[in-house]
Amino acid sequence: MIVYTRNYEINHLESKSYWLAANLGSKILFDNSFLFIHLPMTFFNLIKAEDFMLPCLNKQLFGIDCLGCGIQRATILVFKGDFLMAFKMYPAIYTLFLLTLFLIFNLFIKFKYDYTIKMVLIFLNVGIVVISYFIKIIH
Repeated sequence: MIVYTRNYEINHLESKSYWLAANLGSKILFDNSFLFIHLPMTFFNLIKAEDFMLPCLNKQLFGIDCLGCGIQRATILVFKGDFLMAFKMYPAIYTLFLLTLFLIFNLFIKFKYDYTIKMVLIFLNVGIVVISYFIKIIH
């Protein structure tokens, strides 16, 4: 295992590895987890996802937030690992992830109470979105 540091003090180095370490910076462990964990997260942090976000048409036209305002920023915060800030930005983010995972899972595997679970998750999400919207409007 080779450890790269921000100061580029590198042990047992190959030229291609040095270029990668010098450009990525910070502390990276160069092993199997590098390819699946560190490299995607590093490139996600290098790309500004905020540049690709869609503007809220409701906010541009009428000047007030819509029920979905904040979901893009909350999703980016979840992928960056800032879970508490993602919840503060859009409280329904985790139940929407749960609903999405359940719907994808339900495409492949059907079971007895899938419709009931689906409806409960949908009503839960609608309730959280509406309540958090009114709280946001009041404050």
